[in-house]
Amino acid sequence: MYCFLEIVMIYHFEVILASYNGERFIEEQLLSILNQRNSVLNISVFDDGSTDKTCSIVEAMSDVYKNIRLFRRDVNTGSAANNFLIGLGQVLRTVEKDEYFIAFSDQDDIWVEDKLERAIIKSLSSPWDLYCSNLQMVHSGKRIGILRKDYPQRRHDFLFEGGSAGCTYIFQKRLGLAVDHTFRRINVDDWQSFSHDWFVYFVARYGAFKVFIDKFSSVNYRIHDTNVHGSLSTGSFNALLGKYKLLREGWFDACFFIKNITF
Repeated sequence: MYCFLEIVMIYHFEVILASYNGERFIEEQLLSILNQRNSVLNISVFDDGSTDKTCSIVEAMSDVYKNIRLFRRDVNTGSAANNFLIGLGQVLRTVEKDEYFIAFSDQDDIWVEDKLERAIIKSLSSPWDLYCSNLQMVHSGKRIGILRKDYPQRRHDFLFEGGSAGCTYIFQKRLGLAVDHTFRRINVDDWQSFSHDWFVYFVARYGAFKVFIDKFSSVNYRIHDTNVHGSLSTGSFNALLGKYKLLREGWFDACFFIKNITF
């Protein structure tokens, strides 16, 4: 136990939360992140031009919790994927600590209190650059089942799907640098079905980073009328067709950057 506590004091968590009109759920989610066990963390909320009370809620919480920062965008980035990945770049260029983990967070989930702790414990027996997991689906406050993502990794599965939903992702800084380096060198403005969970998983797998998918879920994934399901729909024919079109439109031009980065 002493060894584990030493690790969480050395390593620091930067949580990137992408928000947009999330006033119904964001306070509960932020509190669940703040309640993480044995974790030193900062939360950067990147708001994509909300027109509701989302920013007011975050600002009020940041007055109480000094490890919450709000970054407001006057112009919408066009997608949650862009919001996350642009936010990732900002965090990488502004955080002074040399060693830290990065975690993505949706605005409407609830984190179980051991989410970050469990990922670190798993890294001791199964070293990873990218940690992801199954999801516990919740609807109207009731658990309705597990969304399973811990299937064995196949040779080319990363071409068409993410490792899991991005809200389960925790990754090493060196993978974050590779993702940011690649994202800043391609133009995704006209790409349909572009998702940050797929993009990060693609970079990780193509770049030979280590990926661990946990069978246990520490995320209560809230199903409601306004959330964006992202990777949950990647198995549909239209989603697969959309990703095939991306491949034809020059996606692999970006692969050069992944294979030629050394961190």
